[in-house]
Amino acid sequence: MSQLLIIYTFTTCLCVSSLPVFKDKVTLEKLSTLYLPYSYDTNGTPLYKYSSGAIEQTTYDPDNYIVYAVGGNILHVIDVKNVTSPKILHHMEIDHVDLTDIEYCGGYIFVSMHNILFKEEGRVVVYRIFSTSELMVEKYNITVGSLPDMVYPSKDCMTILVAVEAEAYQDNGKIVDPEGGVGIIKIENNEVTYKKLDFTEFNSKWSELESKGLRFIHRANNNNFSNDVEPEYIAYNKDYSKAYICLQENNAIAVVDIASETIENILPLGYKSWGELMMDPSDKDGGINMRSWPIYGMYQPDTMQVIYVAEKGYLVTSNEGDSKDYSDWGGFNEEERVRDVVLSENSSIVKWAADHNLSTTFQNDNMLGRLKITNMNGRNENGTYDDLYAFGGRGFSIRKLETMELVYDSGDQFEKLQQQYIPLLFNNNAGNGTKTVNQTFDTRSDDKGPESESLAVAHIGNAVLLFIGNERPGSIFIYKITGDASKPEFQSIWNGVQETDNKWEELYERRMLSGIDPEDVRYIPAEHSPNKQHILTAAGTVSGTFSMFTIKGINEHNSGAAPTDKAATLNIGFSSVIMAVLSSYILLRCRNL
Repeated sequence: MSQLLIIYTFTTCLCVSSLPVFKDKVTLEKLSTLYLPYSYDTNGTPLYKYSSGAIEQTTYDPDNYIVYAVGGNILHVIDVKNVTSPKILHHMEIDHVDLTDIEYCGGYIFVSMHNILFKEEGRVVVYRIFSTSELMVEKYNITVGSLPDMVYPSKDCMTILVAVEAEAYQDNGKIVDPEGGVGIIKIENNEVTYKKLDFTEFNSKWSELESKGLRFIHRANNNNFSNDVEPEYIAYNKDYSKAYICLQENNAIAVVDIASETIENILPLGYKSWGELMMDPSDKDGGINMRSWPIYGMYQPDTMQVIYVAEKGYLVTSNEGDSKDYSDWGGFNEEERVRDVVLSENSSIVKWAADHNLSTTFQNDNMLGRLKITNMNGRNENGTYDDLYAFGGRGFSIRKLETMELVYDSGDQFEKLQQQYIPLLFNNNAGNGTKTVNQTFDTRSDDKGPESESLAVAHIGNAVLLFIGNERPGSIFIYKITGDASKPEFQSIWNGVQETDNKWEELYERRMLSGIDPEDVRYIPAEHSPNKQHILTAAGTVSGTFSMFTIKGINEHNSGAAPTDKAATLNIGFSSVIMAVLSSYILLRCRNL
């Protein structure tokens, strides 16, 4: 009996020892940054320029330790076997296209391309993976529609979804707004079929969802709702039976049933009240000035990921915000500033301002006047505003997967954390390269603040790590979930700015920037990484950089295996308290053996 107990205890000790251990806070430690050229001259010499969009999206081949990156019209193949010194192996420039996304699956590379010359003929091209003998060989070329913004293969790589964003464009002085859709590419027996799902069914249904937060924005010239929708990002559930499609500007998520190949629902995301939260709405207030305002925010997420906690599915969204502006083509613009609108007498903000003795000042530039809002929400029949709606959520949210019911929102944490940890980068605009970092401080407060944009998820042991990339100017916030999806814990912030007294372009020339505007962040689990450690990568669009980080705060010697697909599952069967007690008991028994 004692021998059995010893064997059982020893075996249990081995099991506990193999679990990842989180030590202190989770942080990022940079391994390397590779600056990418935006083009090459006729002699093959690389050309570099700040804020040239040299990189936007990436994907990773774990079998060969290669990263593929796209930006502008160029595709780079990057060897990352040496994580401290990645190097470019190959590049390919494609004429008259904008490469919007790239994914690896089953030995192939899937690339979505916006056709600049013939906008309705955007396509997805499938290549064999890179090799020194074969380079990049095209296998399939599929026309999918106007502006395919994301491509995402299923787990078996045989079904590929495409978010056909179909943004409006100008053609011979007219505004053309194509129908947005979800494309389904199927590959079987080396034959390819394509089907595009549209939103025409919702042309008669959208008004039923408007009160819940769905937005129909571009209505000029009898435009249909199905033309106004702009599918942008895709996430699958864990068995790939459902896909969730972000309609960013429309503030909603569409649900696609894969088996029936139908868009079965649109789930509005509602609005965020800032009445009891704090924000800085002005770039003309002399610095960081946080206060509560009785206004609303539209979540309008960009990147989103599915997670599973305690066997329940959730959608995590990075709430960037976006607007529609066709004024350069003589069309409408939904953006207004608070100072330029007339509020109704019954407006909640007018009543609030009176109560706070701000009736004559709250629309000043140093208060709420500079904030950009939409003229498509909150305006009554008289043209005055009952309520004010700003773009984006200035953070991230977690929602129940089936209903989109909100279970967590970061509230005002992101701006408060910026103020606390990186105040000189608060709502900073890195896009203006001729100014110093300090001169661009606080310049995006009147727009969408930090503009939370990208998102990566790591399922490690009994925890889910969230890495949220913020566009302004370039930071990554880390949160950890253990056991309760409604209670993410803030861990740390990483940013890629080393000095603030110099101009952005000068810092770029001195190679002192990385991850500025992290359009894409990706997690590589230890079992698939080149150095067998948990890694995060970041594509900095403005800095033109590809960076690699070690995820610190985890016992890297006993990190265990982590799910590798984007819809990886985390099953937590015991509460953290029970597990802690059990682990302590077992470790004591181990020490006594």
